[in-house]
Amino acid sequence: MKKVTIFALALLLLSGVVALASDDVPTDADFTIPNDYDFSYSGNLDFPAGTPAVTDPGATGWFETNSLSITFSTNYNLTIGLQQGQFHGPKTLPTEAGGTGMFVGWLDQWKTVPSVTKTWIATKAFGPGVYSGDFSLRVQRNGYNDPSGTYTSDCFIMVYTD
Repeated sequence: MKKVTIFALALLLLSGVVALASDDVPTDADFTIPNDYDFSYSGNLDFPAGTPAVTDPGATGWFETNSLSITFSTNYNLTIGLQQGQFHGPKTLPTEAGGTGMFVGWLDQWKTVPSVTKTWIATKAFGPGVYSGDFSLRVQRNGYNDPSGTYTSDCFIMVYTD
């Protein structure tokens, strides 16, 4: 009789453990991947040193800045927009923007910057992926017809999430 009672008690305890396990152990696992993008850049839009330099009073022709290298990755759709202003100071100078890589199809040809104030000159939609490209500016100098002074061009790159 002792053996049967112990066996029945052990069976009750075992069934209780199983019942507790089925009630307390999660049977689902899930996770969420959020919309995300990563944007980075290197370089600058300074003019390289050279002869003739853009700063030479008698310089004529087009002078190109260094390239700003841009890389971004995204797991959803987004749009990149570029606002650019002409080089201006004592006088407004003709200014163009251009690029390679991810800029092909929207800035692969030199594009005229239309005004002194920052103006939208290009936007492009991108899907999920990794993108990179180089962006630069160029300015047209007209020698001694350009007054002395500091000339500035304002640039703004915006990421719009869809």
